Order: sequence, then structure tokens, then C-alpha cells
Amino acid sequence: MNLFKLYHNRFLFDEAPENGGGGGGGGVPAPPAAPGRPSLAEPAPNPDPTPGNPPADPPPADPAAPKDAPPAQEDYVLAFDESFSGDETLRNLLTETGKTHGLPVEGLSAFIKDMDSRMAAKAAEEQQAQEAAMNEAWKQLDGEWGRDSDSRQMRAVQMAGRLCRMAGVDQSVFSEMGIADHPAMYKILDAVGRLLDEPALPVPPGRQEQQARGEAQRMMHDPEHPDYAAFHDCDNPRFAEVRAKYMRLMGA
Repeated sequence: MNLFKLYHNRFLFDEAPENGGGGGGGGVPAPPAAPGRPSLAEPAPNPDPTPGNPPADPPPADPAAPKDAPPAQEDYVLAFDESFSGDETLRNLLTETGKTHGLPVEGLSAFIKDMDSRMAAKAAEEQQAQEAAMNEAWKQLDGEWGRDSDSRQMRAVQMAGRLCRMAGVDQSVFSEMGIADHPAMYKILDAVGRLLDEPALPVPPGRQEQQARGEAQRMMHDPEHPDYAAFHDCDNPRFAEVRAKYMRLMGA
């Protein structure tokens, strides 16, 4: 190779161009990297320091799914307080209903307790209202009959016994029907006695009879009497006993 060619080649490849291109080893610029292919002229990206794939996010919760799954059938036991007013049949019915509909034990037990308490309070209010109404009705009857009230009440009791004997019915039927102590029933029986032209029976003579009749009246009208509650409560275990005692004291 002659000196001219050496000089020519050196000039073409070693001399930097005027536009600032790099010299010293060749003035021909490198072709651009192909699209999508990493370029050797750029630093490699840092790899993910955590090996493997990241954990997948948990699936979103289904809003329609129940939050508290009901317990197994064999573990479904409702909690009933000692004050629960229902019997064993009602307990079993509530338990079976809860199982059938998958109701949470804790929620259903709390609901039963609340409703039973409300119903008991309501029943007590109604009982007090009935007793107050009954006492007021007796006051009105005593005011209407005046001084004949005692004898006319006695006639009503005697008439009740007479009609029951004629019909072959036990006199306790008045208690079973819940009308044995109702002033309206006394007025009806008194009217029957007057219709049959039976005079009002006098109060049995003698101190003992008067005391017995006074005891019967206190049983019916005096809330402080030990037999008052049983006399007015047909669910009381002593109800029949107290009513029979009342009839004996009144001479029926």
C-alpha cells in the first residue's frame, strides 16, 4: 500500500467531522437499534430484586354472602332465660325455625329474649288494667244497688247454684268461663231471680255467717288478701281451690 492510500484512509476514519461526531476509530455513526431490541449502548435495566411472581390480590368479598355462617345443625342450640314464658313445645318450634332459615344463634336468642320481655310487660299492664276495670265495675254496682247490694249478690250466688243443679252442670263452670266474679254476671243472675219472683235472700244470720261472707268479699275485692291473686288468675294453681272456698263462704 502506498503512502497516499494510508493517508487517505487515516483521514477518512480518524478525523472528526465538523458536526461533532466522534473520531478516533471511525467517523461512521452506529446504526440505531432495531425496534423492540435492547440497545448495547444503553445500560441494562435493573432486574426485579424479588424472584418469582408477586402474590395475586385476594378476590373481592361478595357483599351478598352472609357474614356469619350458621352453625352446624347438631350445634344449633338457642339460649333461653329462666324467665322465658314459653313451654318446651315453643322452645323446640323456635329452634327448628332458626335451623330451617339459617338464623344466627346469638341474634335469634337476643330477639327471643327481647320479645318475651316485652310481651310479659304488656301482659302485666293488661292484667292491671283488667283488675282496675273490675274494681271500678264493682264500685258502680254497689252504688247502683245501694244497701241491698249484699242481699242481691247473695241471691245471684244462690241462683247460680240452683241453675247449675237444674242443668246438671258443676258450678265451677262459672270460674272456667271467667265470669264467676264479673259484676255483669251478678246482675244477670239477680235479674233471673227477680224474673222468677224469688226474693233477695237475706244475709245468713249469725256472726259466723257474716264473717264468712265478709271474708268472701275481701277475697274478691281486697288486693291485700292472700287469696286475691289466685281468685282473679285462672292460671294460678290455687284458682279452683280459692273459687270453691269463695262459694262455700257465700253459702252456695
